[in-house]
Amino acid sequence: MAKLVFDIETSALSLESFDEAQLTFYGVSGRDGAARRFNLDFYCKSFGIDSPKSHGVTGMDVNTLLAEGRHPEIAEYCLRDVRATVWLCQI
Repeated sequence: MAKLVFDIETSALSLESFDEAQLTFYGVSGRDGAARRFNLDFYCKSFGIDSPKSHGVTGMDVNTLLAEGRHPEIAEYCLRDVRATVWLCQI
């Protein structure tokens, strides 16, 4: 198996192998119940981190962007999510 690794200092993405580890942002607050209402955007704003949504693309836009073939914009949005998640995990 492989995992995607983001180097915060160089902004480089790479694939590394791993046994059975998984990092999920929602694991921090629980995936079900009341805690689920707090999303990545909420935590970014709470900790003063640039929210991925502040650049004009949200998850609600992905289907439209995909249908229009705007793959680079989807990739940039996803990368902003990864960066924000890494920064939050380092707090």
